[in-house]
Amino acid sequence: MVVISFNPAGYEFEAGMVVLRKSFKAAMGALADEVAVARQEAVDYKHTVDEGASGSVNAPRG
Repeated sequence: MVVISFNPAGYEFEAGMVVLRKSFKAAMGALADEVAVARQEAVDYKHTVDEGASGSVNAPRG
């Protein structure tokens, strides 16, 4: 029969890798969301400029 030994250092390493993998996936998801928001804001701004709106939102009118 083969003796299988338990390696606590290997177990801890694997557990740490799982945490890192989950953290990386969460960070990539958050970054993708930020990019999507920035892209949509750029498109909205371009549409506003194309429609002829100009000036700052806070600029006095008159």
